[in-house]
Amino acid sequence: MDHHQHTLSTPARRLVDYYRFLGIPSNATTDRIVEAYLIKAEDPDLRVQERAEQALAALSDPTTRQAYDQALSANGHPPSRQPAGRNRAPVAGTRQGAAPPARARATNGRDAGRPAGSRVHAGGRVPYTPAPPVPLTWIGGVVVTAVVLALSWWGLTHSSNVASGVPAGASARTLGMLRSASSTGALQLGLTAAPDPPRPGPTTFTLQVQDLGGNLVSAAQVTWSLDMTNMAMGRQTGQMTELGAGQYQASANFSMGGPWRINVAVGKAGAALGSGSFDLQIR
Repeated sequence: MDHHQHTLSTPARRLVDYYRFLGIPSNATTDRIVEAYLIKAEDPDLRVQERAEQALAALSDPTTRQAYDQALSANGHPPSRQPAGRNRAPVAGTRQGAAPPARARATNGRDAGRPAGSRVHAGGRVPYTPAPPVPLTWIGGVVVTAVVLALSWWGLTHSSNVASGVPAGASARTLGMLRSASSTGALQLGLTAAPDPPRPGPTTFTLQVQDLGGNLVSAAQVTWSLDMTNMAMGRQTGQMTELGAGQYQASANFSMGGPWRINVAVGKAGAALGSGSFDLQIR
């Protein structure tokens, strides 16, 4: 048998009419194409979403669209043009003819920008009005307000640090700031901790020591003790290590949550300069 005489011809695959699929005329603007794509892209049917991606790729670029229009006409789909006056107005904030993003998903949910009661229909015609864009001036005002509030909060929580010149040390928050006087002088003591806030487990304390004139106190001997104030959990004691710039550091361990107190005593050259206590609530 002559196989050449029985060769079956495969019919050409019919070109998909993306204009009909998106429910738009063939002379629709790029902005209108993007609007129609966004609607189809929210369809729960993955096949519809995939075809919407194909339509966007074919129609969003002017060169690709021209080639597609020629192929569509040759494939038996005459263009279904619509008077320019009936085209939807371009979306505010976009430029006529600008190429859309590769994946322009709506970010505020399935019904973003649609009035109450409207739904997306499989036919492509959608009775909805896009939500107006948020003015940039309004967004800028919100950002500025948020920054001002954040800076105000930071200033309130760090006011003792700034006023006394105590650096943040091991954390960004001073756990306590006090003046402690003794028979030989007076001090300003600032305590920070890492982690902040302190929690059960190992903790590193940093003590900043200054005199009442704001001068850093160096080469001092600082002893500390730590115990729980509502039950006997054993007292921890030790000598803080000098870091320089009036800072002294020690490590302790909170065995459980609850009220704790750390006591510090500062001396220099055999003379007591001052002492103080810091009450902490460990959670």
